[in-house]
Amino acid sequence: MAKTLSPSARRDCRFDHLVTAAVAKGTGTVLVYDGIPDEERAHEIRRGIYRCARHRELTADAGPSGRLVTGDEMGIRKRRDGTYELRYRIWSKRDGRKRLLAKYGSDRSKWPYDPRRRATPEEREAWANRDETGRIVTH
Repeated sequence: MAKTLSPSARRDCRFDHLVTAAVAKGTGTVLVYDGIPDEERAHEIRRGIYRCARHRELTADAGPSGRLVTGDEMGIRKRRDGTYELRYRIWSKRDGRKRLLAKYGSDRSKWPYDPRRRATPEEREAWANRDETGRIVTH
């Protein structure tokens, strides 16, 4: 019998069609997904785009977490009719890195996220495993 991932461990690819549509339109092209009924659903779609882009080894720009955007920024907007729209775009990893360097420069300390920065003690404490009472568990 072939081994497969359990249903709970399988990849969640519900929004892969949005990533493939963006790739078909061309990398860097802004796509708009509108008519989303509520903000929670819009954030679920936004997270799904990031997740499926990562599965395909692509870079996604679908806006920030937890807030609405204005102007020409990528992300979730509330429309006048009460629905929401999500603007997003996809790049290859190479093009994504080029864009990051062009926008913020080569000094990683000025980037919004520095992937090579060491974690602070507060961050490490927040990541610690805890028991049901909230105390840190050490093995």
